Amino acid sequence: SREGKRIILAEQRLDSIAMHADRVVALHQGSVVLDGPPADVLVSPVLRDIGLDWIRFTRVGSLARDKGVWSKSGPLPITLEATLKGLGKN
Repeated sequence: SREGKRIILAEQRLDSIAMHADRVVALHQGSVVLDGPPADVLVSPVLRDIGLDWIRFTRVGSLARDKGVWSKSGPLPITLEATLKGLGKN
């Protein structure tokens, strides 16, 4: 909150949240299961455990990691730019 103002948005399409949110809170059955920056929350395996799939960029990074194309130690991407950079396509 840059000027003391906050916007709370309930959204199931996680792609748009990755680029616009400073903080993401994931709820499951009325309880908070994840709370933090998008780069942490949107790549968490907990999302899959509660029935949400990763966004397409994170899925691509995970598949690339499984194939040895993505660094095992590097973070998974949540944006197109991060995906392209991680694949060496920037």
